[in-house]
Amino acid sequence: MNEHCSEPDSVRQMLADRTRKVHLVLHRHPWISLLGSSALTVDQYGAILRAYHHFFAHVDTTAAEHALASSLSLEPARDRLKADIDSLALPADADTMPPVELCLSSSRQVLGAFYVLHGSSFGASVLNRNVRAVLPAVPRHFLGARSDRACWSQLIQELERHREDDLARRDILQGAMATFEQFGEYVTRLCESIFPPPLQIHSVINKKAVNHHETARPQPRSNS
Repeated sequence: MNEHCSEPDSVRQMLADRTRKVHLVLHRHPWISLLGSSALTVDQYGAILRAYHHFFAHVDTTAAEHALASSLSLEPARDRLKADIDSLALPADADTMPPVELCLSSSRQVLGAFYVLHGSSFGASVLNRNVRAVLPAVPRHFLGARSDRACWSQLIQELERHREDDLARRDILQGAMATFEQFGEYVTRLCESIFPPPLQIHSVINKKAVNHHETARPQPRSNS
């Protein structure tokens, strides 16, 4: 709560504050941080994209089951990921992808998951620049895409509808926390089903990127 006001903090601010630690953990994730490394290989890049795509698809399927607005869907991001994966000519993975273990039991928990996954686009420009420099020939439809301002604005409006509902706020936070944790775990499981663990952590994302995720407006990013 704000000390100078009887009204509760915004849901967005609550999520920013309460998920900060687990968010920073992802910036040190041994596989995701490879996207910011000069050691990144084409095969590793492809595996990480496959993990993103499968995880996003799982959340979208859950959202449909809870009848969330289709305009909040991750479909545009999934389509860009698929375009990248198809361009890399990766082997078919339908029978080999590990299952996603994220459980979202309510529409409000799915809103928390959307907050995490849609919000991840804010830090992608840093990763896009590195991938462009390290692997200039690979496709970057996903990392190089423009942020969807209209979708993010609608998501924030949906979150703030629950501003004064303590139970709903806890449910949204639970969904966001679980998504941060399970996303990192899933990327690890998929990548380490193919490769040995990375020898070190590579990260070009800092705490400012976390703040940007929470406070800045989505900005256009170049795919060139």
